[in-house]
Amino acid sequence: MLVFNFKLKKDLKQMQLTDYIFGTTIEVYRMWVPHDYYLARKKYKKILHGREYKKKVKLVNYEDYHKIDEYILKVQLKTLPKPRYLLRFLSVNKCTYEDFAKGKIPKREWDMLHGRPNATGHFNHIFELNDLSFFDKLHQDLESRGAKFGKIFLKDIIIIELARRLMGLNSYAAIERVFSFSGISPVIELMNNPAYKVRAVDISKVMRQIPPEKLMEYFLSLVKEVIALKIIVPRILVADGQFIRTNSNNNRPNGSPYYTDRDAGYCRHNGVKKGVGYKIWGLYGYCGTDRVIPVYFKVYPGNRSDKIVSKETLDEFVKLGIGEWKIIVMDAGAYSKGNLEFIKSLGIFPIIRARKGLKTHPTRELKKGYWFNTKYIPDGWTDDEFLAIYKIRPMVEKALARHSMLYNGLRMNTRGKANAIRHRVLYYIIDLLRVLTGYKLGRPDLMDKLTAFSSVRKLDLSWTDPEKYENY
Repeated sequence: MLVFNFKLKKDLKQMQLTDYIFGTTIEVYRMWVPHDYYLARKKYKKILHGREYKKKVKLVNYEDYHKIDEYILKVQLKTLPKPRYLLRFLSVNKCTYEDFAKGKIPKREWDMLHGRPNATGHFNHIFELNDLSFFDKLHQDLESRGAKFGKIFLKDIIIIELARRLMGLNSYAAIERVFSFSGISPVIELMNNPAYKVRAVDISKVMRQIPPEKLMEYFLSLVKEVIALKIIVPRILVADGQFIRTNSNNNRPNGSPYYTDRDAGYCRHNGVKKGVGYKIWGLYGYCGTDRVIPVYFKVYPGNRSDKIVSKETLDEFVKLGIGEWKIIVMDAGAYSKGNLEFIKSLGIFPIIRARKGLKTHPTRELKKGYWFNTKYIPDGWTDDEFLAIYKIRPMVEKALARHSMLYNGLRMNTRGKANAIRHRVLYYIIDLLRVLTGYKLGRPDLMDKLTAFSSVRKLDLSWTDPEKYENY
């Protein structure tokens, strides 16, 4: 029996068929109690149906769109905080052993990490303190859909690929030669199948079967975790592009209209011929001092305009709903009146350097060689305050430089847009795993240290020799 008690109207009682078969069970709901009310409405919609009100749709006069744009700009200029707030970020919290590391790494190893200033952690820490079970589940899911991995574990290939990138090796064959030269895989203790001998053909076979959108899904989960731990405070985005070469000739074969990599395009940047490849347009979150962390990216053919790719990438990122960002900083390549208006309509304030000599735009030189549209300088901001925000833009170039200097990742050893996404997303996964591991070890100084977590515990004698432990 269902009993719904009301204060202002007649109570409602209803018998169920099960009451006659299995015996009477009474459920009583006091409808003036919020918890009972919402529970009853949720479970018994047919009995407690209420009136459904149609949402009124406000008609928009499309002829007044320019007035709406001016209003949005005026509101945003008034509500945008001062740079001294936007650039202010608290220091990252310092974790204790009990927060994340307890039960995952030995306590004396934790003590050594904090007692030795030169200690930079191990590659093992990345997998001990972060959850990579996503790839085990993905392995099962792909096999159920017909993918064939044989006796190879997908997670093992991911571990090998991350190690290859940290070593700066730009081909699958290179990592095979390194492991065969040493006679044993340095990451053997991290793998599901320690007996597996690395072969370039296996890595290539497995990587081709991983949907790039699944790697993006894992990357975005790491971004959300970094934001949840307040390592990134969603406030300022910094964007820039980078070109990567594909494994293709710069000339079209036999007069064909396509290159051997059909998805790629020929890139020319500032008069420099880059060749055939892809343009990676990345968004980074600024999080104080001199650190920026990748939060999103998208891959385009190398011949696409920065104006177009910057707009599309930001639009996709905003639709994901990852954080509420106030400002985006970009260089002159993305400048156009349409982009400025579009970014403003997303609720983000654009700070984009303008090109010199634009006669139809109200531009002014705020610094030698740096021109900006004065319409997009917020009310109450001085020129120095505006430039203080723009000064963080070169930090993204520093972050992108690691892909050429440390990872040696400006050339793919494969072809195709899907492989270009796989190529870049694994580098960004390394960056985020380094950040998270440094945080969870209580060593924020390691979060942006490129040589951190690049050694393997098994080969580091200073960590495994008992005498050296005791001397310490």
